[in-house]
Amino acid sequence: MKKALIAALLLSGCASTANYEASLQQWVGRPLDDLVLAWGPPQSSYTLRDGRQVVEYLRQRIIHTPGFTWHHPHTIYQEGRTYNADGSPSGEYHGSSTIFLPEETPGDSRYLECRTRFIVSQQGDIQQWKWEGNDCRK
Repeated sequence: MKKALIAALLLSGCASTANYEASLQQWVGRPLDDLVLAWGPPQSSYTLRDGRQVVEYLRQRIIHTPGFTWHHPHTIYQEGRTYNADGSPSGEYHGSSTIFLPEETPGDSRYLECRTRFIVSQQGDIQQWKWEGNDCRK
């Protein structure tokens, strides 16, 4: 059962990346102006020596996951003797009580980034793309 769950999670991550790649592939052959109208201006661009242009889009975000508190039981055992008012022993007692102690897990922050580059021909058409990062999913 665990193996099936792990495989499903891995495949779902791949499917998201595959969807992102499929959406990028739809831009190949289209004018850069169409991409800019859809995605906005690129964060950076560079002209290669052969006259082609590289435009780059960068998406960054930080996800904060809060910690949580859970309570675990802690049992306290008591035993002893009881005494009369005159100091003579009157018996023994045994008992226990359970209290719940809070325990906190710390929160977490993750930095996510997707850097997507498009290579554009001298005529202004998108020729190819490349992505890198841990948040390039669709």
